[in-house]
Amino acid sequence: MEDIIVHPDYQRRGVGQQLVKELLNESIRRGLTIVTLTYSRKHKEFYEKCGFSSTAAGIWRAEEGK
Repeated sequence: MEDIIVHPDYQRRGVGQQLVKELLNESIRRGLTIVTLTYSRKHKEFYEKCGFSSTAAGIWRAEEGK
């Protein structure tokens, strides 16, 4: 996944989190268990709120239970 950007007029309304949620749901439907993310460092906190966590290898989100 590459940095998800929402127009400033619509930020802080949950639009970005919903977009990320839908992308992750689609990845699960397609059988993906690991999602990697390319993002601007200033958005790290946003992605952590979406369930991603930093690792030495980058920032990852693995499907729970796998």
